[in-house]
Amino acid sequence: MNKDQEKEKLIRNLFQAVDNIDSTESKETISQAATRIYHLKKEIVKVDPTWRVRDPYNYYVYRILSLLDGIDTRENPNVHNNQELYLKLFHETRMIRKTNQSWRLNVPRLVEFMTETSKVTHPNKIEPMETEEVPKPSSSN
Repeated sequence: MNKDQEKEKLIRNLFQAVDNIDSTESKETISQAATRIYHLKKEIVKVDPTWRVRDPYNYYVYRILSLLDGIDTRENPNVHNNQELYLKLFHETRMIRKTNQSWRLNVPRLVEFMTETSKVTHPNKIEPMETEEVPKPSSSN
């Protein structure tokens, strides 16, 4: 196995370990999971000392997604705020292209990622809970 394949396998295992945190299928204790994640990251850095989860590409993609989330789409949007967000979006794409002129968003992967993540319940999308009707106190005169 070459270094790129080894790194890819370790990264996959790292994210799988994170995904297994607090999973009903996981039998690991918190301490065991933390130790496993620590060792996996340590192994990745051994293979590639410059590896970071939030590398420049991921950072800019995160910023772009955050800016897109901020766009006001109400019937009467805050046009001024939207213009500011567009200018920031322009700035973000310009900054990364200064570093790498051939940089482009990986649109097919982003669409696949966003489509998959929209199939799960988002934490900010709180479903109403079923509640029992609380009896009103009886009025005693």
